[in-house]
Formats: sequence, C-alpha cells, structure tokens
Amino acid sequence: MNQIKLKYLDIHGGRAEPIRLALHISGQPFEDIRVPFAEFGIAKQQGRFGQLPFIEIDGKLLTQSNSILRFIGRHADLYPECPWQAALCDEVLDASEDIYTRITATLLLDNDQKRQVRDTLCATAIPAFLKAFEQLLEERGNYMCDGRLTVADLKVFCWLKDLKSGGLDYIPQDLIETHAPKLNEYFISLWEDARIRSYYRQFGI
Repeated sequence: MNQIKLKYLDIHGGRAEPIRLALHISGQPFEDIRVPFAEFGIAKQQGRFGQLPFIEIDGKLLTQSNSILRFIGRHADLYPECPWQAALCDEVLDASEDIYTRITATLLLDNDQKRQVRDTLCATAIPAFLKAFEQLLEERGNYMCDGRLTVADLKVFCWLKDLKSGGLDYIPQDLIETHAPKLNEYFISLWEDARIRSYYRQFGI
C-alpha cells in the first residue's frame, strides 16, 4: 500500500483511533489528517456517505470504519484468516459499533436530555455490552478472537478507553471496573502491550 491518508476529527479517540492503531502496528506510513471541529461539516462531505473517518489509498476512497479496519487488518496480520475466527472478529466489530453509536447519538442533545439518556445507557445498555464482552473473553481467552491481537481488540480497547477518559459527561469513569472487572484487566493488559504503548508515547500519553 502507498500514500495512505486517513481523515478524522482532531481527537485521541472515536472511530478513527482503532484504524490509527492498526496502521501504526502495521508499520505502514500514513498521513493522519486531523480535522478541527469547526471544519467537520465540510470535511465529512468529502466522504462517500457524508461521514468521517475515511481513507484514501493511492487516490482511491474507502469509507465506513469497520470496513477500513478489516482492510487494514488483513494487510497488517491483525485480521483472522480462518473464516470462523473472521466471523467472530466481525461480531465484535459490529457489537462495538452498535454501542458506540448509541453513545455518540447523544452528543448533540441539550444538557438535560443528554444526562437523561446517558443515565439510562449507564444503567442498561453499556453494562450489558461490557458484561457481554467480558463473557467473550472468558470463552475465548485473552483476546476477542483468534487467540491473538486483532482489530477486534483494538476496537474494544478504544471504546473502553473513551469510557475511562472522563470526556463523556454523565458516564462514570469507573463503569468498567464496576460492571466488568475482568474486562478492565483486559483493557490494562492491552494498554501495556508494547505495540499499543509505542503509538501513544509519540503523543506523550
């Protein structure tokens, strides 16, 4: 692959973060184009479905974060070759996107509505997904699939990191520890993975 450009918001997190991690781990150079929030409305129209992130590879456009992750994952040996393990990987990618979408749907709500909806999510959907991911780990071992690090782990890791960040109003930072302590241990183990740590060190994180 040559001349990869990734475009997303200027944040450490969100839908592009697993893609950034996968590209970093692959050793593939890429242009990390970070769009200021003030320019988001214009930038997203450059994508095929009016959304960010998207990548350009040698001038060819690819959108949809999970599709991008699978593509990069195949090139970076971060996506299973076995069809069954690939399906398990896709299951985690899609489930992560499901709960992430429910949270991001609250971003533009007014403060009272946001608090009400997020309080409900923290009492229902988020703990349910945390426990489901924890159950997957108990069934599958130290990783979400294939017995090794894949893009499924990167996707879950970034969602957990966002939950812990304190940047999501009305979502307690200890939600993971409270509802899924083994999943929290999994997060810590990934945070300490040299491949992931080397990415964040370049930003002083």
